Amino acid sequence: MNAAEKRKSVADIYKECIGRNLYSQDTTRRECAFTPYTDGKYYSDCSSSIRLAYKKADIGLSYIGDNTAGMYHSTLGRIVDITVANGVPANPAQLRIGDLLLFAGMDSDRPLCIGHVEMVYSISGSSVTLCGHGGGNPSYKDMTTYCKTRYNTKTSTTKGNKGLVCVKRYVQDDDTATAPTEAAETPAEEIVQAVPAEAETVDIIRKIQQWVNAYMGGAVTLALDGKAGPLTKKALVMCLQRYLNRTHGSGLAVDGSFGPKTKAACRAVKKGSKGDLVYICQAMLYSKGYDPKGFDGSCGPGCDAAIRQYQKDHGLTVDGSCGPNTFYSLFNK
Repeated sequence: MNAAEKRKSVADIYKECIGRNLYSQDTTRRECAFTPYTDGKYYSDCSSSIRLAYKKADIGLSYIGDNTAGMYHSTLGRIVDITVANGVPANPAQLRIGDLLLFAGMDSDRPLCIGHVEMVYSISGSSVTLCGHGGGNPSYKDMTTYCKTRYNTKTSTTKGNKGLVCVKRYVQDDDTATAPTEAAETPAEEIVQAVPAEAETVDIIRKIQQWVNAYMGGAVTLALDGKAGPLTKKALVMCLQRYLNRTHGSGLAVDGSFGPKTKAACRAVKKGSKGDLVYICQAMLYSKGYDPKGFDGSCGPGCDAAIRQYQKDHGLTVDGSCGPNTFYSLFNK
């Protein structure tokens, strides 16, 4: 099958559960999207219904993430270069059937607060229909209307609303259709800090720019050009200032200028840290040519090694703690 046929096969399979499946997050029941449970009924949730549709289509993707956070992190998919304006994809021509639209939810511990997923079911000109499974039965939705509704729904999380975070594609266009395999975790002792390949760096910077746009909730709209230029750096300072204000009540002006007040308000990122501050640290390491082994909001061995290498190269105390002095250097050197 070519790419278009693979995508259609997933959409056709998902159609089976529209209006039929009952909502459940029970780890056993939700696996019964296409095979009846012991009571003869069908169950699923937003991520399992899509994941199992892909599995049933048998197009070579054995696993795309157990939940929405897993879908975001999975290396089997790629971030689609989509510009989001007021919560809605501004360039829908970039979408394909089968693409996954990931939305913010209520869990601040997840990457970008991701908590819900919808799949592109059909495309007719600029009109896009989604299929997905919220708290009720799986249903069809007009993409523009649905995206606007979620964008205007506020939450208490650092994301600020339930808007669109990013789009991931699991069936690539035919000229890039070879799906990568999930990468095995590299043992800490084998981590070698080096500048990532140019193409990989561009993809990562684009992912960072998408994260910034989502985190700032429309206050910043970076071009997804894959270049870590002055505008991206300024926007990341704004993310840092917004984080410090929301999380620690620092009262900083969110102006993108890393001055003494921002430095004094900084908290430290170190091995084991998780959350938005880690995303900002990883983003700046990548922009400086250091590889923290993932833009995932979790400071593991790779991030720890990258912080230490940066500190060594720039005459800072090598302690693996990205605190005020290291943040200041990342943003101002």
